[in-house]
Parts: sequence; structure tokens; C-alpha cells
Amino acid sequence: MSTTRAVVFDVYKTLLDIQTDEESLDPYLFLSRWLSYHGVSIDAVSLRRRYLDLCCQEIAGSEEPFPDFDIGKVFFAILCDGKGTNSDLESRSRELALLFRILTTKSISIYPGVHRLLDSLRGKARLGIVSNAQRLFTIPELTRFGLIGYFEAIVLSSDAGVRKPNPKIFHRLLNAIAVPPEAAVFVGDNIFDDVYGASSVGMTTIWIRRDSGQGDPNPGGPVKPDYEIPDGSYEALSAKLLSML
Repeated sequence: MSTTRAVVFDVYKTLLDIQTDEESLDPYLFLSRWLSYHGVSIDAVSLRRRYLDLCCQEIAGSEEPFPDFDIGKVFFAILCDGKGTNSDLESRSRELALLFRILTTKSISIYPGVHRLLDSLRGKARLGIVSNAQRLFTIPELTRFGLIGYFEAIVLSSDAGVRKPNPKIFHRLLNAIAVPPEAAVFVGDNIFDDVYGASSVGMTTIWIRRDSGQGDPNPGGPVKPDYEIPDGSYEALSAKLLSML
């Protein structure tokens, strides 16, 4: 009898395809105008610099390997430059974060076959997500594409304060679903974050190999997934996972 009880997925470039650009000035031009209506006077160039500086400060404040932070803190700090009550700032920072995401997203789509894949696994294994992502961005995007209801637990790096391949983010998910690592499979596209990270805690790994020219960035030696799936073959991924359950 198989001991596999859980399947855990990465989000971006695994379930959703996305391209973003946080360097272009255009989004900041719009956001500076939006901010002017909320008591914050800042030009687009200064806003972009402040956003990037605040992100760097948040990262620098952590002693964890592969740290992350809640992007809401950055937008809250930007809104603090103006006037408003704390309750105003909390709701407006969430609104500003989502607006920022919309404006900096060049494209986003769900890979064909993802719904069929998840439907095939529903009820046969506990499903979870571990992703280097921001909750303020990712939960609305999973909801938009009808994915949120498939997953029993979702752990994002903005919640955990660390990014893959830090073992803490994987253990947080495994603890949430009460499944030991040897009974869980991780599916992702990144050879370092996903394959190395998940295998380092004892999970079985399946690598969706994208045509992105990824090398082996692990300085400790070669990273080998347990199984490899060709780019876009969600039918093959479904068959492999079902054979393990």
C-alpha cells in the first residue's frame, strides 16, 4: 500500500503562469496619483525608490536564511507618509497592494490541464501549497482562477517570514496538514527552491521542467528530482501522482 498521503504544489510557473515588472515607471505614475487622493504626495520616481528601499529594509531586518516579509508592511509605511487613522491605513494598504499587483502584472493565466489535474487528486490525497509569494497577491489570484477551494492548507513565504528552500516553510505546511515529509510529494518548477528545498526535508519531489534554461544553482552538489515531467504535460503529472497514491 502506498504511503503517499499529501501532494503539495508551488504556485507560480507550476499552477499559474505569470510575468511581472516592478521596475517600469508606468505603474508608479498611476500609483502616485492614487496616493495623492489619500493624502500622500510623492512623485513616481521617488515612489519607486521608496518601495524598493522599504523592501530591502524588511529583508535586511531578518537573520533567517532566505528571508521574506509581508508586503503589506511596505504599503502601510508608504501610506503613513500621509494622514489618516490606523483603520484607514490598514484597509487602504491592502487596496494599494492589490492595485500595485494589477499594475505590475504583464500577464497571468492558468496552465491548461491544472483543473483536471486537481480534480483527479481531490479526495485521494491532502492537497497543499508552499510558495514564495505574497498573501495579498496570491490569495486573490488563486481565487480568480478557481483554485482556492482545492487546498486544505496554503503556506506562503510572506506568512512564514522565509522563502523556499528554507526548511521552515515546508515544515509549516506539513505540520498544518499533520503529514510527515516521507508521506508527501512536492511539485514545482524550480530546481533549487522546489526540488532541493523539499527533498532536504525528506519529501518526494516532482520537477516540472520548463524551457527556461535553469541550471543547477545548488553549490552543495547536483540536485536531482525523484521524477521529472516535461513542460506542460499535466496529463503525465496526473498519471504519475495517481500511481503514487
